[in-house]
Parts: sequence; C-alpha cells; structure tokens
Amino acid sequence: VQAAYNPSVAREMAYMSAIAYESAVSVQAWNCKLCSEYKIVLPKVFLNLTSGVRGFTGYSTSLNSIIVSFKGADSINTFINELKTARESF
Repeated sequence: VQAAYNPSVAREMAYMSAIAYESAVSVQAWNCKLCSEYKIVLPKVFLNLTSGVRGFTGYSTSLNSIIVSFKGADSINTFINELKTARESF
C-alpha cells in the first residue's frame, strides 16, 4: 500500500535531513537549533572517518517511526568515494 503525500511529514523529513549537517555533539545531545522542533528518542550519531559518511538514527514520536538521516558529501574526496560505492543486491 502506497502512502499518500503528507506535507507535514515531508517538512519533518526535510528538517531531519538538515539536522544531519549539525555538529555530531549537538545532534547526539539533541540540542541543536533545529532539534528543538521535533521529539526524537535515543538519537545516535554514526560516523565513518574513512568514507566520510555521517548521519544519525532515532525514533520520531510524532511519526511513530525510526528515522535514518545521512549527511551528504562535504568534500570532493567524499563525493568521489560515494561514486565508487559498489552496488549490493537487496
């Protein structure tokens, strides 16, 4: 079953995407400027220094959903590494 577009969910997901760019310390503590807008339980920042991949996971009480948000490439090396990523079968 395909869910219908919901502007409030889309807005929350856009904020979650932006929060991935905040400092890891403030996201882990869930006290960044944007963090105050949404209730996330057990935020957990992940970081891979080799690949440059960073983001966070947590539970959104407003959506009753698990959130996984990735920060995009912030350097040319990270961008090139992302292009080299091998495909995996589902």
